[in-house]
Amino acid sequence: MKMNTICDKIARDYHVTSSRVDRCMRTSIDKAYKQHSDVYETLYDFEEKPTCMNLIARIAEEIMQIS
Repeated sequence: MKMNTICDKIARDYHVTSSRVDRCMRTSIDKAYKQHSDVYETLYDFEEKPTCMNLIARIAEEIMQIS
């Protein structure tokens, strides 16, 4: 799945633009990583700040393992 597809779906559901959704996701990841990079390394094995798609894919893998 492409990031544009994810952003478009979320944007339609919340009546905003997909670029706004993308920007908010990147900003959230950036701020969280700056404050809690150790958590990202421990939970998700990220040694550097993840991209939106990398983080979504890793979280999806975790959810699939639980199910």
